[in-house]
Formats: sequence, C-alpha cells, structure tokens
Amino acid sequence: MLSNVPTFRQPATIAPSDYAEELERHTRDSRQYVVDFLEQWKIVDFIREELSWIKGIGDQVEVAILATGSDGRREKATFVPGVLNGAAKSVPDEMRDREVPSPLDIQVALSAFPILEASAMSGSFDTRPLETHLAQILHDSSGQILETVRGDLVPTGIFEELLEPKIVHDTYPSSYFGDRGNHWPTRIFDSEALTNGSHPLDNILRVKLFEEIQIARRGKKLKDVERQRANDYLQVCKGKEWQGQQLQPGQQALSIEKGVLTHFDLDRGEAYYDKNYGTASFKYGPLRTVQMFVSAAMLSVLMHGKDAKAQRAYGMLRKLPRPTAEKLRYLLDGGFIEMDKNAQVERLIENYYFFLQQYHQSEWLHTLGTNGNNIFASDAASRAEVRERLTDLSNDAPAIKAIL
Repeated sequence: MLSNVPTFRQPATIAPSDYAEELERHTRDSRQYVVDFLEQWKIVDFIREELSWIKGIGDQVEVAILATGSDGRREKATFVPGVLNGAAKSVPDEMRDREVPSPLDIQVALSAFPILEASAMSGSFDTRPLETHLAQILHDSSGQILETVRGDLVPTGIFEELLEPKIVHDTYPSSYFGDRGNHWPTRIFDSEALTNGSHPLDNILRVKLFEEIQIARRGKKLKDVERQRANDYLQVCKGKEWQGQQLQPGQQALSIEKGVLTHFDLDRGEAYYDKNYGTASFKYGPLRTVQMFVSAAMLSVLMHGKDAKAQRAYGMLRKLPRPTAEKLRYLLDGGFIEMDKNAQVERLIENYYFFLQQYHQSEWLHTLGTNGNNIFASDAASRAEVRERLTDLSNDAPAIKAIL
C-alpha cells in the first residue's frame, strides 16, 4: 500500500525565501510517490507485453517512462487535494481511495538494446545502420505504440493526455513527436526516468542528442530555434511594438488572426491563468525566457566542442542537473557559461523563483475555480518591486552566454 500522496501548501502562504526549498521537497516526494505507484502497478511490464506484436522486435523492446518539462525540472506545484476539476484527480475504480499528484508531463522512451547488443557481440561492425532500421520499425508502429501507452497510463489519472513516445535510436531525438521541423531539445535536457530498466534511457537520450548535434550537424539549427524562442519570450517581459500598437510587459502577440494575449498586467498588479484560453501568468514571459537562454547556451557549448572540448561538453551533458537553478550554478561553476559575477546568477535564480511562485499561485487559483486571477502586487510599492525584478531578469537572462 502506498503512503499518502504528498501535499503542497498554497504557494502564496509560503515565504518567498523558503519557496525553493519547499518546492524541492514537494517535487522530490511527489516523484517518489509516482515511482512507487508505477512499480506497484507494473506499468512498464504492461506496456512491454502490449508492444510484443512489433514485427522484428517482439519482446526485445526496452521501455522507460520519463518525466519531462516542469516535472522533469522538479518545478511543478499544482496540487490541490480533493479538487477534481484541476490538478488533482481520482484514479480508476481498481485504484479507488487514492489521489495522485498533478498530471505529469511525460515521454515514453523506447529502444531495442538487446537486439543491438546481440548484433554487436556477433562481430565488429558499425551498428548505426541497424539502429536506423530499428528506429524505423518503431516509427512505423508509432500510432499503435501511442495508443498502447495511452491505454496503460492515461486512465491512472497521473499523466497528461498528451504523451510523447521518444525513439532512442532516432537520428534526430530532439524532434517533437517525430516531427523534424519541430525541435524541443529541452524535453531531453529536462527528462528524468521514473522507472528502472536494464538501460538508463534518459541518459542514453542525452547521448543521442549529443550525436545529433555533433554527427548530424544539427547544433546550429537547434541553437537558433532556442535563441529565437528566448528573444520572443523576452519581448513578453519587456513589451514591444506590434502592428502599430505598443504592447506592454505581459502581453504576447500570437498572430494577426489570434491577436494578443495578456498574461500579466504590471500596472494592475495582476496575473491571469486559464489553460483553456491560453493565458499563462508568468510562464510565457520570465520563466520561459530564462529556460530558453539556458538551453541556447548549452547547445552552443555542445555544438562548438571539438576533440578535447567535445569530451568536456559531452561530460557536461551527462552530468547536467535538471532544475533550472541547478543548471545555472553547474554551468557557471564548470566554466561553461560566462556572466559578470556569481551575484548575477544568484539574482537571476532568486527572481526566477519569485516568478515561479507567482505562476504556481495563479495555477492554484485557477484549479479552485477563480480563473487564475492572481493579485501579485496590491500596492504601488510592491508593484514597483515586481517591475524591478522583471527588469533585472530581462537584463540578466540574455547575459547567459557560452564560453566557446
């Protein structure tokens, strides 16, 4: 029998100076809860058995369930015990009387390592053509794989409706749902295994991403995409001129057809969150700005590493922490990024957690049915403080640059 589900206090009731520590504790406990849940219900065994029909692989397929996104970074805190229309859900009848943490953003990593190992042992030859062949078999079966995974995982109530199968041997593992025109390397940077297997597929995915950057020469493409995303989110922090109008901080221009979304209003001291409408409080401003500038810097390191530098970059990727703050400290201490001084990194981390706490408060209020209208600054002095924090973050994040 599993222990009680981890709980998390309303974000606004936690002192800002304690928020990072409390969030780390909660996400660590939540992760362990889900790990125990998956182990008890043998979810991976169910998936492997259901995938045994794949021609050419059979029961040789390896499976791992990985948390990614804010779950992988251990930065998700949307949990309200007993609320069914939001972050907390009830599990199916056979698992009744249990509540589970907020739905996880996951990817299911698939490989066929036993076949590769057997082939490699039979003679010394390049296994890359075989990897490509195996990846193609899995891709050809991706629709059925996805339905199998959804059938096993979605009904538990733990997982998001949108599950991504990630083929370990894919030449372009950064592709989102196999779409080579849509790249999200952060889904590999931030992925963390929730299940044990004979192979650490989360680490192997990182190795494959390194090969995509170094061997397939996709580093510049990935870096350029992340830099553009970073600059787009930075404009949400700072405001910009668009279609003859001056957008204020917190406003995001989508398209001429879709218009402008207002995620937060500094003058009113309010942030807005509605998952259905698309407003996302401080997510698509300060939080994504920091995340994308960090990702772009890491890709620059990985792309420019040659010979000895490549080995060092490879080591960096293998040991890279997942939480944003830990990434920044690790990259700075390792000499992979340059910033003016340690104090600048610590200021950026402090402001990142400030906006993360406000974002979580907006999610919390939305879950309770208040549409996520979060009053984050109720007087002129506090609104001035938020403006200063946003200005500092907008200046500090672009300073995250790789040492090449």
